[in-house]
Amino acid sequence: MLKIRQIILGFSFFTLTHCFATQEATDSFAKVDAYFVQHYNIGNRWLGQHTRPILVVNGFLYQLYTKNGSVQNFNSLVTPFNELKAISHIGPGIYAIASAHWRDPANSQWQTELKEYQAKIQQALKQVKNIDWNNPAWPGKGGDLEKFMADSLQMADHFITQILQKKTFTVADYQLFSQHYMHTMLATMYLADLANTKYVLNQLKIWKQQLGDAEWKKLYVLIMGSKGRTTSELTLKTNTAALTVASTMNPKQAQSNIIIMPMVADFNHAQGSLGAIINSKQLAFATFTTPKAQNATGIYNALLTATIPLARDNVVHIVDKSTLKQRINLPYIGILPKDRGFLP
Repeated sequence: MLKIRQIILGFSFFTLTHCFATQEATDSFAKVDAYFVQHYNIGNRWLGQHTRPILVVNGFLYQLYTKNGSVQNFNSLVTPFNELKAISHIGPGIYAIASAHWRDPANSQWQTELKEYQAKIQQALKQVKNIDWNNPAWPGKGGDLEKFMADSLQMADHFITQILQKKTFTVADYQLFSQHYMHTMLATMYLADLANTKYVLNQLKIWKQQLGDAEWKKLYVLIMGSKGRTTSELTLKTNTAALTVASTMNPKQAQSNIIIMPMVADFNHAQGSLGAIINSKQLAFATFTTPKAQNATGIYNALLTATIPLARDNVVHIVDKSTLKQRINLPYIGILPKDRGFLP
């Protein structure tokens, strides 16, 4: 019995010691990586702080950080952008109220909500003449636009009155309204974009002239936050701010220097992220010095491109091979005589 206890105690001690040893070994490797992260991030921060000029776009706010330490900014929300947007959204606004009723016909709350929305539309109608509908994008057309806005609000108001009197609201009712209101929804959205985009382009051209072509070619553009649907505006081809700024650059610069950062909340974070992007390029140039190395696994191109994960090509290869049930080739694990390098 004593011998069995000794065996059990000995096994337990071995297991405990082995666990401690395993944790100690794991910690030692973690410390190696943590040291890399610590010093690599120092480089990221330094590069981010010393890279200028930078144009930061956060929603509708544009800020230009220059070499001399100055910061210029403008807000691209210009009259009557918000007013046009509000009228464009009336169609979807009515839909949002009605769709809750369509999902649950027993829910009669839609009538109360539609009355509340109508009251807001009627109040806006009273204020139409107090809005300046003029804009440099449509010179001399402010009066025409004012009448168009009044007609659109009246159309929505009359439709809601009819629905409330009918006391039923079907999908067919909404579809009939949308056919009549479609021109308003599309026209107001286009005009809002026209006012915003023309204003931004003019301001960017002023900044470009101030900096000069040589400095503008060095410009990095950091697009933070998100507008509208959080799954949209995530690429250079879909982000409206990126499309606007890119028109003032050559295509190669736009591709490499406009960076979309939807998860970044403030300038310090954005600046650090930019430093990391620049640092990865410099790391690539310093590390992958031969064509063979550069073409090996896609890591070189990923380091040069902010939107490509380092593991992309590896994972694509592994997934493809696995899907086709093909053999996955392992890298040669061994050191050839010519590759012994600094080994003794």
